[in-house]
Amino acid sequence: SMGFKDVSSYILLCFFCAQFTKFFAWSNLGVVLAINGANLLKTWNFTGVPLIIGLIIVSCIVNIFIGSASAKWAILAPVMVPMMMLLGYDPALTQAAYRIGDSITNPLSPLFYYFPLILGFVRKYQKDAGMGTIIANMIPYSLSFAISFQKRSQETDMNFTSIQNFPLKKQKRRNILLKDWKAWEFL
Repeated sequence: SMGFKDVSSYILLCFFCAQFTKFFAWSNLGVVLAINGANLLKTWNFTGVPLIIGLIIVSCIVNIFIGSASAKWAILAPVMVPMMMLLGYDPALTQAAYRIGDSITNPLSPLFYYFPLILGFVRKYQKDAGMGTIIANMIPYSLSFAISFQKRSQETDMNFTSIQNFPLKKQKRRNILLKDWKAWEFL
């Protein structure tokens, strides 16, 4: 009975998460958002590096409000991956942009799993330290992460920005595109 009391709030949360996930899949809202988003980005001619930077910024913003990396990816992936594929970008690039944005703001997010641990270690040496102290001290690290990712992306030779550059055999890539994305043209 006491064990159930500890997990009851989690079970309630799982119920509503499952309902949301099922409704999202049933309504095809992710597909509609992906197609409309891709069309909007094509209309605005918002592609290339600015688009990738935009994805990183979206991931940074979402990271401040949602602590779990898998929960963030579960929310963003059903819309972002198909939208980027419709624009001609590789899914690996979408995930890389997500991971970069996620890792840049992890030290700044109060919902980060290790934030209480960091706060505990800091309070061992500075008794009046709080969340603001931790976030203020972590900003230089986040900025250095962002700069190092930017520098590393300039140094690399690999170009995965397009589906055509993805290292799959041409026929396999064509089959993936036809099977998974051609069905969305009717929307």
